[in-house]
Amino acid sequence: MKQTIVLMTMAALFAACGAAPAPGEVGRKRAERDSLKSAYDALGLRIREIEDWLATNDTAVKRDLPMVKAQTVRISRFDHFVDVHGSVKADRAAALHALGGGRVRALHVSVGDRVRQGQLLISLDNDIVREQIVQARTGYELARTSYEKQDRLWKQQIGSEMQWLQA
Repeated sequence: MKQTIVLMTMAALFAACGAAPAPGEVGRKRAERDSLKSAYDALGLRIREIEDWLATNDTAVKRDLPMVKAQTVRISRFDHFVDVHGSVKADRAAALHALGGGRVRALHVSVGDRVRQGQLLISLDNDIVREQIVQARTGYELARTSYEKQDRLWKQQIGSEMQWLQA
């Protein structure tokens, strides 16, 4: 093994120190390289064979072999669990949208709970919607009163047609 390394080192030194090699010299160096590679492969194979033989026949090598245990076969329940990781998508998913807006007052279900049709999921605080309805009614009453007054004035031929149409 040491001789092989020394020969390879010397060959590398000679190749690096010389001038441009002659055409015949390149062929010799390639042949020498190929013979050294085959010797290297043969040594590696021989080392592996010896290590395999030592592994099976050397008693000084400590082996961690598992102990074999026997157990009586009997009928019992077989529980087998498998842990897997992944993502699950529901085949029946629903997007929930409130008819009116508002703040969430209470959440009646948790993530992962089963829900039934008609079950209350959340409670909304819809005070804002109620206030908007009161404002809309007030606006309607004002518009109706304004129209009635403009209509009476129009019938008395007081005011312009534009005022009546706007009312």
